[in-house]
Amino acid sequence: MSITGIEKLEFGVDDLNHSAKFMRDFGLTGDASGRAFTTLSGARVELNPTDAANLPPAFEAGNTLRRMTWGVADRAALDALCPKLERQPAFREIDGALECRDPNGMTLRVQVSQQTVVELNVEPINQWGDVRRIDTPSPVYDRAQPINVGHVVFFVEELAAVESFYREVLGFQVSDRYINRAVFLRCGVRGGHHNLFLLQLPNRKRGLNHVAFTVRDIHEVIGGGIAMNKNAWSTFIGPGRHPVSSAYFWYVNSPTGGAFEYYTNDDYLTENWQPRELEHSLVSFTEWAVEAVSITIPVASRKTGGGMTARIVIIGGGQAGGWAAKTCVMKGLAARFAWLPKAMGFLRAPAAVESGIAGGRTGAAAVIQRRGAAGTGSALVPPAAREIDRPAK
Repeated sequence: MSITGIEKLEFGVDDLNHSAKFMRDFGLTGDASGRAFTTLSGARVELNPTDAANLPPAFEAGNTLRRMTWGVADRAALDALCPKLERQPAFREIDGALECRDPNGMTLRVQVSQQTVVELNVEPINQWGDVRRIDTPSPVYDRAQPINVGHVVFFVEELAAVESFYREVLGFQVSDRYINRAVFLRCGVRGGHHNLFLLQLPNRKRGLNHVAFTVRDIHEVIGGGIAMNKNAWSTFIGPGRHPVSSAYFWYVNSPTGGAFEYYTNDDYLTENWQPRELEHSLVSFTEWAVEAVSITIPVASRKTGGGMTARIVIIGGGQAGGWAAKTCVMKGLAARFAWLPKAMGFLRAPAAVESGIAGGRTGAAAVIQRRGAAGTGSALVPPAAREIDRPAK
């Protein structure tokens, strides 16, 4: 088969202006309508009202992806797919494209690709014994400019059926697999590690997890993430690195549903690659990641009885377990956080602890800032205790 990549993503949202601002801040180029945005390669992201007549039914509640379009190399490749696609639910031919619904309820189209080859100057990196950048500093980016849409990740309810559709009907290749849990698929025999990731979790309905955009290098990943934070868009997780694909990443929460990811440096695979069977764990998902959360909560002073506040900031990284911390306990007062591990299936039942770090892992840091309420003085707040999740088995 000759699927070449992701051409277009169509979202249904309840606040068009808010979502449009996100797209512009993320580095996509908008057209005159303010509802369509493109990457450097010409891949499109389109915004529509949730009740727009041109959108297919949603496969989950709320703002979400409503239709995605895959590209093929030429008309002959599109014609070759027609006999298989016409047997799928909701099939139709429209505007030179083929449309159907996959087993996960996502409407997809296939069309001849309209994207262009992007040629960019990317500064090399220096490694031990391999010096390539001489008398030239590495770039610093004040924002990111996504090159293309690299991959999409879906929660699925019937992994085997959805995987079979993309492999048997569209010709996708298996790159790697989380045993009995997920599969990484690429659309060509040769290409980046994955264009589609399907994840089945217990008690998790179908839906969008995130959309990922390729950028030049790790410096642009960092610059893009920082710029989004400066524009008041919150980080989902990042920066960090996925061992399963070698990619560096930074995810930000998106008002269109799910998250948007900047990434770079993913593995390039060929027909010689042997897919791996991996355990679904924190270690395989993220080698390291920086994530922080802060919350200010009222705490009564034991000494004065007056009010005070405690600002708790948890900072941690990857397999050290810090970013999986989910419970802060201050003498029975707990602040609970919903972390990425819950979304990715790593959450286990918490066991509150009085002090220290449970699970025998290190690498997370908790910073406690205290200040007394006006006129009440202040008192020491007991140290926060943190529970560190272990990977689900």
